[in-house]
Order: sequence, then structure tokens, then C-alpha cells
Amino acid sequence: MKQTFLLLLFSLALFSCKSDKTADPAASIDNLLATDGSAENKSKALDQINKLILENKDDKSKLKSLLIKGLDLSKESNQTGKSAGYLTSLLREFPNDPDKKDYMYSLASIMRNSKKTSAASILFKGFSDQFPKDPRAEEASKYAAESFTSDVHDYLLKTAKDIFNVEDQSQINRKASLDYVNACEAYALAYNDKKSPEYLYKASEVARSLTTYRKSLSLFDWIIEQYPDYEKTPTCLFLKGFVIENELKNEELARASYELFLEKYPTNELADDVKFLLENLGKTDEEMLKMIEENRKK
Repeated sequence: MKQTFLLLLFSLALFSCKSDKTADPAASIDNLLATDGSAENKSKALDQINKLILENKDDKSKLKSLLIKGLDLSKESNQTGKSAGYLTSLLREFPNDPDKKDYMYSLASIMRNSKKTSAASILFKGFSDQFPKDPRAEEASKYAAESFTSDVHDYLLKTAKDIFNVEDQSQINRKASLDYVNACEAYALAYNDKKSPEYLYKASEVARSLTTYRKSLSLFDWIIEQYPDYEKTPTCLFLKGFVIENELKNEELARASYELFLEKYPTNELADDVKFLLENLGKTDEEMLKMIEENRKK
């Protein structure tokens, strides 16, 4: 799914905001649309919803209400890209929601219409596997079969191998790489099982190799928030700080990630590396080399 999808807004909030925890955050949206339901005003309402999502991202009840409001409004406005973003976030944040099957089928349909075949096929496969009695299951199974007839894990493995299907072995196939990232995300959304964090981690590595750093950060956050017991979750938090520091050049957010790492994983094998990075945050390469040389002399 594209980086413009709203999933990135939730996991990469660069500024924190305060909200009124007692008020219904969607009420202002209703008031805005009550007087003017024009396309321009709907676009403004969606912008306001996105801001409110950031402000209420830690309040699950309000977050869900806002995501549904955004989904409904984006559908009315025929903004399928935004609809996909809201659906992705609903599936990610609320994996056991009773409306999961509707979200999944809708997202799969959008992916199919957008020619994101790998993601669509896995979502349709997940739908038919988990909801075989649903009236849409037969059609979902048919759509999934357009791309693969084998096991979903075999399909993901084949997609991963396609990344290196290029004449120049020092390069990677960018289209296949993006397909693989999308497919791994789709698997986690559709199945949310013990293999999901491993696929998300592999996708984050591919995203980093493509220098799509915001996507890799989104995937790190997905793992950190939804799979705290996964063995590589500490590594994800370490890499999150490292990417923010070295690629996004945001020392404040990098510091926050490093400090959170030491708070959560003080005895982890990466703790010493995090301490070193934290102590030298903001130093130039020249300053770092000078310090290393001085330490060697000592």
C-alpha cells in the first residue's frame, strides 16, 4: 500500500498533540458537514479527521470512531486511496473486530482494482480461509486463485525470490520489492498470526533497501505495538531510532526511541550499542572519529 496511506500518519506522528478526552472528537466533523456537504468541505473534514486521529491515537474507542467516520466520508467522496488507508488502519488496530471480514473484503477489492495483485490475492485468500460460510467467500477464492493456487507461504516465498530476478545481481527488482512489502502487510492484516511479525520484519528490511524509510518505520511500529513478545521487537525499536537519527535527521525522536529501548530492554544485547548512540547523538562523523581515536590511544 502506498506511503500516502494514512497508516503512516498513525505510526510516524512527528508532533504530539493534546485533546479534550471528554468530548466526542467526531462531533466537530458532523457540525462542519451539517451546514455544507460540498466536495470541498468533505475534503476539509477529512483533513480534520486526520488531525483528530493523531490527537486520539492512544484512545482506542475514539480512534475507531474516527477511522470509521473517515472511511465513510472517503467512500462518499470516491477517494479510494484514503479509504484503503482507513481500512488498513482498522484491520491493523482492531484485528479482532466483528466487522473485520467487511473491512478485509473492501480493502481486497480496492487493492484488486488498483492492480496491487499480490496484496489483493492474499487478502482474498485470507477472507475465504477465515470466513468460508460468507456469501462472498466463493468469489474471494476465485480472485485469489487468479494469482496463486499453492499455499500462501509458498506464494510469499516466490514473491521474495522475484526481488532478485534482475540481470544486474548487485541490484534488486524494485517492482517485485514493492509487491513483496505489500504482500507481507496484507498477510499480517488478513491472518494476524505468529508468522505475521516475521513477514513484517522481512518487509521492513526490503523497505529499507529501497530507501523508503517512512514505510520501514511504519512496519517497525506495527511490530512494536502489535507484537511485543516477538523476538525481534527490541531490534525493531533499535532500528527505529537508528533510521530516525541517520535518515530522517530528527535527533529528538531518535533520542525518544533510544531512551524507550533502554527502559524496556535494559539487558538486551543491543543495550550497549544504544547507550553509545545516545551518548553521541548529534555528533558529526569527524567528532566521532576523533573520539574513537582518542579511546584507542587510551
